[in-house]
Amino acid sequence: MKIKRLAALLASAVMLTFPAFSVSADDTETDVDEEETQLEESDPITSEDGKWTYTIITDKENNDEYASIQTYAGGGTELDIPKDIDVNTVKSLGKYAFHENTEIKTVKIPETLNDFGNSPFFGCTSLEKFIVDSSNDVFSVTDKGALTADDGQLFVCCPPASAGKEYTVPDGVVALDASAFAVCDNI
Repeated sequence: MKIKRLAALLASAVMLTFPAFSVSADDTETDVDEEETQLEESDPITSEDGKWTYTIITDKENNDEYASIQTYAGGGTELDIPKDIDVNTVKSLGKYAFHENTEIKTVKIPETLNDFGNSPFFGCTSLEKFIVDSSNDVFSVTDKGALTADDGQLFVCCPPASAGKEYTVPDGVVALDASAFAVCDNI
């Protein structure tokens, strides 16, 4: 009898952990599987110059195709994220794309980049500042070189090497990215 109760409890836990529906902003139920099929991702591709690994994202809903940078094999202190890789427009960074690259001091973000995966600059302990192309309508930089998005409402990343012992989040920020202050050990 105890085994049946344990099995029923486990089944309930699994059903609660993996819901079949999600609630969207307009409070209507949508099928998660339907949402997930709107974006398709290719297998990783190495760029012709060998510096980048990227995937091609196909957005079925918007009939769009673009590159998402997954890793970087180049070197140097200045990272200039390209607008295009092998004729594919770069619109996103994958999670942990530059993970623990301790050489990078400056990151230049092109006008085409409009989305980040989870913590693309995690562990970039030498990172001092971001520079955003003036035509980029998603990201901007604060006076201390930190990266923000959505007209300054989302605080994306504080460069670990520029953070002193204190940091004041700019006025207008309503949300912090999950890794906004990751490896800012001095704060």
